[in-house]
Amino acid sequence: MTRMLLNLFLLFIIFLVGVLIGRMIENRSNRKTAQSKLLMETYDTLLNDFVEKNTDIATFFERNKVAIYGLRGKYGHDFFEMIKGDVLVNVIYSDGNADTMNLFKGKKVYTKRELIEIDFDYLIILPLNHFSEIYDELLKEGIERDKICSMVDIMYYMRLGCSDV
Repeated sequence: MTRMLLNLFLLFIIFLVGVLIGRMIENRSNRKTAQSKLLMETYDTLLNDFVEKNTDIATFFERNKVAIYGLRGKYGHDFFEMIKGDVLVNVIYSDGNADTMNLFKGKKVYTKRELIEIDFDYLIILPLNHFSEIYDELLKEGIERDKICSMVDIMYYMRLGCSDV
């Protein structure tokens, strides 16, 4: 009888631990989703505010040879919605799906590997939620560390009045 109660008690403890682990995983997933959503909303607000108030963005793209990585997805979509006109005429496009995209806005889309052959001053990674992964992949391909940045970096340095990132 005592042994049976002890076994039931242990099974109950194992069940509770399983439930707690399941809840922790669920909470972590929900927290990650909420963080990602907050990051996107903050980025949208920053980019929109920056484009409305800062006319130097055109000067930045005219003065520098810029490559943009990450054309699809939320960040790419928002970026291209807000930055319009002739501002991006001299931009080089790159994406992880370059093999299937071929062209974007009438221009060739380069793979990460092809970027090493191209001369540019800055490579802007648009997807903030995958920035670290893409950054590491670009470094492995041989892209210079000092050339890689995010759009948030560009906005930050231009807000400070710096002409170069």
